[in-house]
Amino acid sequence: MTRAEPALNKRNMSRSNQSKRKKKANRIRAIIALIVLLAMMIGIIIPARAEEVVLGEIKAVLNLPEGWTQAEAAAGELLTADNAEGVHLRLVTTTGETSEDQWNYGDYGDDAVNNLGNALADRLTKADYRDVAYTMVKADPVKWLRLSWNNEKTGSRLYGIQYYTVVNGQGIELTFTSGTVISDEVTAQTEEIARSLSFAEIAERPRSTDSSLKTSFIWIALLILAAGFTYFLKTRGAKK
Repeated sequence: MTRAEPALNKRNMSRSNQSKRKKKANRIRAIIALIVLLAMMIGIIIPARAEEVVLGEIKAVLNLPEGWTQAEAAAGELLTADNAEGVHLRLVTTTGETSEDQWNYGDYGDDAVNNLGNALADRLTKADYRDVAYTMVKADPVKWLRLSWNNEKTGSRLYGIQYYTVVNGQGIELTFTSGTVISDEVTAQTEEIARSLSFAEIAERPRSTDSSLKTSFIWIALLILAAGFTYFLKTRGAKK
């Protein structure tokens, strides 16, 4: 072996080590880039943290998306809130013979619930509500009647989206009202809020109650009118 050979071997080993270090560094950079990309994707995909609201009176919880702020609830209201676009949320419950007889909308077939919702939408249209639209929103085990409409019964045009159901013998109405057209984004949030309502227990129907699904148009229609009147009073008070 010549004297030049050991030196040549050393240079080759050095180059090999440098190549290995470079490949290792490239792998580390690739891993870091992947971690950053995943973090960005997670930041986009994961929605903003919602505020959980405990509704002790009906033994339930509801989630308010980011951008909604709770307001002071008036007598008879379980929850009120507003968002930056001026949409007002109001949650109320009612208990009476009709709701006790109906007990849980989730106990009935879709056809029966839709018949009630469509009949109510027809009744509102005849009462001069405009652009009335009904859909059923299923958030098992809860089935909501969802009605959207607008009218001028309070002196100015009012836009509303209302969710109504009966759970454990209690009528539950979740109303969203605004003085301007409710955007598609907020409309989607209203359904998200309705679907988030979950109960500690869904009780079985007492044997003493009537299992037929009665259509009490006047009772539910009064709730809808009350929602509009409440919004009118709220906005008029805010302008003073």
